[in-house]
Amino acid sequence: MIPSPQAPYVPRGSPLICATIQYPILKTIYNLYLHPLSKVPGPPSWSASRLPFAHALIKGTLVQDLEKLHRQYGPVLRIAPDDVTFSHPDAWIDIFQGRPNHVYFPKDPVYWTQQLSPIPSVLGIYDLSAHARVRKQLAPDLTARAVRAQEPMIQRYVNLLVERLGKIVSADTTSQNIEVDMVQWFNFTTFDIIGDLGFGESFDCLENSLDLSHFQQREDGRIGVLGTVLSLYRFCAYQMHPALAEEDGSRPCTTNCGQGTTPA
Repeated sequence: MIPSPQAPYVPRGSPLICATIQYPILKTIYNLYLHPLSKVPGPPSWSASRLPFAHALIKGTLVQDLEKLHRQYGPVLRIAPDDVTFSHPDAWIDIFQGRPNHVYFPKDPVYWTQQLSPIPSVLGIYDLSAHARVRKQLAPDLTARAVRAQEPMIQRYVNLLVERLGKIVSADTTSQNIEVDMVQWFNFTTFDIIGDLGFGESFDCLENSLDLSHFQQREDGRIGVLGTVLSLYRFCAYQMHPALAEEDGSRPCTTNCGQGTTPA
């Protein structure tokens, strides 16, 4: 009898191992050369994988990195296999301004279906019909004429900011170099403007040089709302720039910010 040739030994799991190795290679080749966005300018590493985008986002340098890439590659930039960012004013009109017989670009469900607040804002509403209803209510206050009408009020607080800074400089006659925390003074200006626009009166941050934490210690409802805004502002700022948390000596809260939750 002639013995039959013995079949080659194939370790169990070899097809799975081969597929695990081959898939990212084939996916990278597809993203770089066969993807519908393969002709869009952008760094190859960002176009091939979402890892560079995720790394920049976690590191807190995404905005700075995108600015540098836009300067290098132009106003249309591919920042991930399926993502393109624009830095040209025409893109704002084409993407965000709805017009008759114009294709509407819906928000990305990855970013917009989960909201921090149970009451969505006009910026975060994902449903098209609900967004149109809220936008119709807000549109009269956001026209060019309505915005220009607020200029005198905003200019008044800007003038007050310059006046207060001038007093600080003139009060110190012993030093040629005076250090001023401009972040604090810009926050004073911003919240005075927000108070006037949202509540009809200023919070007098500029006038009294009030620390922003002062508002979170107040009990009335108006300040409670502002306290929540402050906490969310700090949370977003720290998430984008972790170094701010180290300088401030605190960490942002992760849930129910502004509702008495202790920092994480």
